[in-house]
Amino acid sequence: MSIESSAGMAYLLHYGLIPKEHPYYEMILDLHNELYTAYGCAFQQAFSFPYDRFHLRQGNVSAFLHEYYYTMAATSDRETYYFLEGYDRNGEAKLNEQAMWCMQTRRMLFMEEGTELKLLAGIPRWYMERGISMKGAACYFGKLDFSVVPDSSLVNTVQVDLTLYPHKDCAPEAVYIRLPHPQEKRICSTELGTVLADGETIKVSIESLRGQTVWNISYK
Repeated sequence: MSIESSAGMAYLLHYGLIPKEHPYYEMILDLHNELYTAYGCAFQQAFSFPYDRFHLRQGNVSAFLHEYYYTMAATSDRETYYFLEGYDRNGEAKLNEQAMWCMQTRRMLFMEEGTELKLLAGIPRWYMERGISMKGAACYFGKLDFSVVPDSSLVNTVQVDLTLYPHKDCAPEAVYIRLPHPQEKRICSTELGTVLADGETIKVSIESLRGQTVWNISYK
């Protein structure tokens, strides 16, 4: 089977032509994990495969980061700062690969899934040591300003500042914010929203976000 045809099967899942509930969904994922990938990366033309989206949708951040950093290190050209089509150092540098890497970075920071907006779904834990800030980021629902500021390098508490400028009649139903602690501490309290079972994600209803919203989150 060629690279192109195997990628085609993966895109059937990505675009929802085969829903998660269908038995073929897990079968195709298992097929790709077993035969077409190593450390979550495709053997060739890695940016042509939507594996990063599958990893994030399943909450498998470790697999997402494996693919993100391994692919970036293996395909980036140190002289031109472009990304190569494959792992061969003599391969072509293409804008498509560069754009796909930018989209992977976007999904790491914010992504949409149906009527939900997910923030920081794929960041490494150490990103939280210095905090994160985005301004004027464009998502399907509109633009957003978002920042997470830790109290110190120990990250006992963080301050979240979120402003969403939704399109008319196109606001998300809920916003999920993943805030992984560098030392794997769990969130013990939040002034807004609900802490999910994983201990590092909070769910905020869109009704709670009116203009600029600032609140504190504590770890234990």
